[in-house]
Amino acid sequence: MKRFLLYVLSLLGVVLIVALSVDALNLYFVHHATGISAGKIKRLYDNPESGEIPIFGSSVAKCGYVPSIIDKRCFNYAEDGASAWEMLNLLQVAIERDDASVFIFNLDPWGLNGTADSIMQCDYSLIESCPGFRFYGKLKKNLAEWMNAKRGVTKVVDRGAVLIRQSRTADEWALMRANWPKQGFSVSSVCDARIRELCKKLKGRKLIIVVTPCSQLWCNVYDGEEKLHQYISELTKIDGVEVIDLFTDKTLFTIDDFVDMNHLNINGARKFSKLLLERIHL
Repeated sequence: MKRFLLYVLSLLGVVLIVALSVDALNLYFVHHATGISAGKIKRLYDNPESGEIPIFGSSVAKCGYVPSIIDKRCFNYAEDGASAWEMLNLLQVAIERDDASVFIFNLDPWGLNGTADSIMQCDYSLIESCPGFRFYGKLKKNLAEWMNAKRGVTKVVDRGAVLIRQSRTADEWALMRANWPKQGFSVSSVCDARIRELCKKLKGRKLIIVVTPCSQLWCNVYDGEEKLHQYISELTKIDGVEVIDLFTDKTLFTIDDFVDMNHLNINGARKFSKLLLERIHL
């Protein structure tokens, strides 16, 4: 019996050691790969650089803005799947700091959407909060992000930006074009109220709102340009706000600059960032 108990305890000890090792490894990847969401948010709340110029937006911004080209002070906090409401909440965190004077916010051509309920959160069970389990299923993704940060294996990580090394075949473009729904421009009332509220807190600082480009294929199914321009016109009247529109001129980018209908690939991102650098006043 004692032998059996010793065996069980030894087995549990091994499991615990493995769980803690996996947990520590995940934490290392999170803290040392700037493209990982958790690492970005931790940086924003705990350890941003003094004088940092933060960039906020959706996945379009995450793969489109190249901080090393725009300004060495920039850091890309944009995130996959994030709503405008979520990014506006992170923008608020940056504005409430005293050491930041310029903020960049990406305006997708389809608008500012999301509600007060659409906030980034995780509801963990008790076991999922335990070391070794809280990163369950994330090790492979975190390892890949860390490898990209170090070696640029499939993507290039640049101060929070994750630049995509990928191109599409003619058949892939045809399939995307055939299945892409029509899209317009809309702004939820809570997002509109929040961005105007945040502008009042600028107090002499600057919020640069950038409208990002989309492929011509996407523009062919887009019918919100009039509403977009109307909203841009409203934003430019707000003190402290500068709007840079890199969407309207469709000659600036070609299909070869995109990885899909509205996300830039690494070459398109570098072109976009150079054009932004020419127009931006930091």
